[in-house]
Amino acid sequence: MHSGNSMFKSVTLLIFTLVVSTLIPLDSSIVEADKNSTPLSNISILDNIECRGCHTEDRLVPMDGHHSNGFGKWRDSQCVGCHNEITDIAQSWASGVKDKRFIALPVSHTSLKRIAKHGMPYLEVAKNVNLTRFDPYRLTVFLATPVTINPIEGSTFPKMIAFPGALNTEKTNTGEVLSEELIEQGQKLYTQHCQQCHTEINPVAKRSLLGLYAFSEQWIYQYSNRITHSTDMNRSMPKISLNEDESKALYHFFGHTFNSQIMEINTQVSRMAEPTSKAPLNIQQTNYMWNNFFRDAGCVHCHGIKGRAQDRFDLSNNTTLVAWLTKNKPLDLWRRLEIRQIETDLGIGHKDSGMPMTGAPLPRSFRDLVYRWTVNGCKDNSGKNMCAVSI
Repeated sequence: MHSGNSMFKSVTLLIFTLVVSTLIPLDSSIVEADKNSTPLSNISILDNIECRGCHTEDRLVPMDGHHSNGFGKWRDSQCVGCHNEITDIAQSWASGVKDKRFIALPVSHTSLKRIAKHGMPYLEVAKNVNLTRFDPYRLTVFLATPVTINPIEGSTFPKMIAFPGALNTEKTNTGEVLSEELIEQGQKLYTQHCQQCHTEINPVAKRSLLGLYAFSEQWIYQYSNRITHSTDMNRSMPKISLNEDESKALYHFFGHTFNSQIMEINTQVSRMAEPTSKAPLNIQQTNYMWNNFFRDAGCVHCHGIKGRAQDRFDLSNNTTLVAWLTKNKPLDLWRRLEIRQIETDLGIGHKDSGMPMTGAPLPRSFRDLVYRWTVNGCKDNSGKNMCAVSI
């Protein structure tokens, strides 16, 4: 196990990337919410366990409930706590100290060395996040369709976990009303003051252009003028003297840019083409799907432990997998894997979150394998169909 899987080295880290994912139907409501009915209290941002697990002082305090992977200390939503423990195990291993928890880590020696040196993601997530920085409506949209905050290759800045439950989809409207005049003005201000650092490709700042979407116009004005956080020693952004009207224009431009990218990803997902090959799997490939695939792909790390991921798609064992296959649309498995590739290409999340949620897209060959398995009836090792044939 600790030598790594030769068939899947490129996604080794997916196995322990701690995310809380949701397999929701692909025909869910579009990403819109009633701007007048989504205050921060509605999404319970401060009380939600998934937020507390990273963004509060209690993030290293063990909670009731246990992982089923052998650590026995953290809930699946406590990213920081679990990743802190994994880093601790890796550092013990690298220094030659025996650690009984080591056996529970299905991680290659190469990855353990990297973790021991650099640590795992989420360990530097900000605690006690100042929610007054955000526009409530935009924050809910951002949580449901997050962007890669900073797409710099090799960046340890964590990828945002999608939280579809943040949106109140029962009351929807057409979203924000943005001014074309202010969008044009904001684009000019962005080019003049922001573009040099907040680009989409290799930004110098911590946030790319899309990552600025959720901030309120009041915060843009205050932060630019150093009215708030003026003593932040970690701040690298210089003071930019913007008036309130200019801040509002940037707010409209940031919203327009984000919304345009949402429209683009919706378009690309709606036009996804199915693979050309529908050839049935051979015996070895079928055996791999039932015994290795979901572990190699990192799926069991979220869908095999208690939490909302498992509630939607239970991979505790093959029995629970069969139960899901017989009651749902198995082709959705392939669709979610394909959506993840599009999300990565565009740098923004889709309303039907791609999988693996914060990991790299699975290689094309693996996605095609899932497609061929599902369209041919999800055959088990005896050749029996576990789902409806889609050919």
